[in-house]
Amino acid sequence: MLHWKSPNNKIGIGWSLCSKESTSRLQGRSSMEPTNSSLSAVQQLYKLAYINITFIGDCLKLIMTLQSGIRGKDDQLLCHPHVDINLVKDIETISLKSHFNFDYVPRNLIVC
Repeated sequence: MLHWKSPNNKIGIGWSLCSKESTSRLQGRSSMEPTNSSLSAVQQLYKLAYINITFIGDCLKLIMTLQSGIRGKDDQLLCHPHVDINLVKDIETISLKSHFNFDYVPRNLIVC
């Protein structure tokens, strides 16, 4: 288990694909330059026909914005300052079709 620490301000991404029985099938992690393209991850998993995916993140405001959009509470969208509302709506559309969810986990609890 490694806690994410970046000496050069890169973001960390990680993934864990599990079976219906919660058996880990594939795990990985990487670092990359900061981006606001949550949509690209959602689009890629949609194109690969994945369903029932839960995305976790440590940015509470972003996760709450995504959750609000997916739950149809557009009037409650908090809109993270770096997120375009149209981007949230695009993620919402794909997420509803593929049963994608977004959950907040504090950074100190995210391990990979």
